Amino acid sequence: MKWENRYSFDFSHPVVLVIDMQNDFCHHDGAYHRNDPHTFQVAGIREMIPRLQHFLTEMRKKEIPIVFCKYLIDDQGRDAGVYVKARPFLLKEGLRKNTWGGNIIDELKPFKNDFIVEKPRYSAFYSTNMDVVLRCLNALTLFFTGVATNICVESSIRDAFFRDYHCVLVEDCCKAWNEESHLATFRNVIHGFGMAMASDEVLDALP
Repeated sequence: MKWENRYSFDFSHPVVLVIDMQNDFCHHDGAYHRNDPHTFQVAGIREMIPRLQHFLTEMRKKEIPIVFCKYLIDDQGRDAGVYVKARPFLLKEGLRKNTWGGNIIDELKPFKNDFIVEKPRYSAFYSTNMDVVLRCLNALTLFFTGVATNICVESSIRDAFFRDYHCVLVEDCCKAWNEESHLATFRNVIHGFGMAMASDEVLDALP
């Protein structure tokens, strides 16, 4: 998908963010698809995973840091706030720490040198140490991947933009629950928060 990018970055000091690629979001047996398969369709996510695998492999070859984000809530879902109003099944299950559903999918299992940031809300920056991790890495350009494009990915991009990071949405390495929402985020990012590029474009642009 091609749109005119209104921003231009030199991609210095890059870091990759992988948002919420957890079993509960991304697997047919995860809590989201099991509880509402019509709304939370994972076929598109599953189709995207090999591209994200390849992208991370190539970024590791370039020695670019990778930070995984995990959306986690407590055992009773009490700290999920108003989120459980839209996802009441979270009161009983889903996104729990140290569970299969809360873990990153096997296809993208973090490497020893990768970073993991746990978050209690949509944004990777809200009530987390993400900004501290990125500042320690001297990060300037952030490449965003993961799910869902229009919710946690977009929320994280907006918060990163407010903190003066250069934000790049890797368009073929993220997914929403439906294509309309997916495309809406690309339009929002390009017009106000950063750039959108395909993964092969990103790899070609980096040394």
